Amino acid sequence: HFSNTGSSSKKNKNEDYKRYSSIEGVHNIVHNKIGGPSGHMAYTETAGFDPIFFLHHANVDRLVAIWQVCKSKKDSWMKKDGKLDENTSLEPFTGWTSKKKLELGYTYPELGIGEDPDPDKLLDKMLKFYQPTPISDRKWTVSISVMKNEVGSPFEIRVFIDLPDNSPIPPVTSPKFTGFISIFAWNSKTNCPSCDANPNVLVNDSVDITACLLRLNLVNEENELDWPPYNKEKPLHKRISLVPVLLDGSPLVMKEVGLKAAHCWDLKIRGRAVEYIKLGQIV
Repeated sequence: HFSNTGSSSKKNKNEDYKRYSSIEGVHNIVHNKIGGPSGHMAYTETAGFDPIFFLHHANVDRLVAIWQVCKSKKDSWMKKDGKLDENTSLEPFTGWTSKKKLELGYTYPELGIGEDPDPDKLLDKMLKFYQPTPISDRKWTVSISVMKNEVGSPFEIRVFIDLPDNSPIPPVTSPKFTGFISIFAWNSKTNCPSCDANPNVLVNDSVDITACLLRLNLVNEENELDWPPYNKEKPLHKRISLVPVLLDGSPLVMKEVGLKAAHCWDLKIRGRAVEYIKLGQIV
């Protein structure tokens, strides 16, 4: 689940895929935001021609290496996917394979040199470093499942709280903006054999809305959802709006982007254990 955002809309009924983000979700955001509406990085056909592509993917490799240690999965690696495995040649880099990359002997500062870092200490350090809110044992998120190739170009779905009906799209600097997911899709005019062979691929990703709830004073001192007056007829999942846009900010029609599911979740965190409570479906 951590490795990628994808699943089949026909085969995968496992909601675990839809509850949390993945390394590919982080990867997609960087591609779309750096590339923008016309830059190389936003399009899979040309991204590798931008020099920053290699810095970006080196950091993705770093994040995976940190995850492997934190989760005590240092031996986790590629599973065979059809004809592709760790011995597949990485064309056009003739002679290189993913397995051979393991023999390079490099590491990253967070992992130390010539030592085995303690997984619990590293996890605690990373959570403090990347923690988006001061609440450590409670979070609220929005999970989204959408068809990858329905729009025929890269796009994103922005998430807002308490957005007035029929209002113009507010900027991402709005206090009601919680975050977004990026769909790093092929251009519909580009021949993509993999896309043609897998037309029903879903992108599953999530947005942490905790910081926005705190900013709007919708969480009390006991870290419970609370707002005056508390309206049980309009719970949190009914106060959330999803806004699909192209990379230039142009609005898309939600019914036409291939949205399959969207839910709001309450996460109760106890050390490494997380209890997921579904608050409701976002309409």
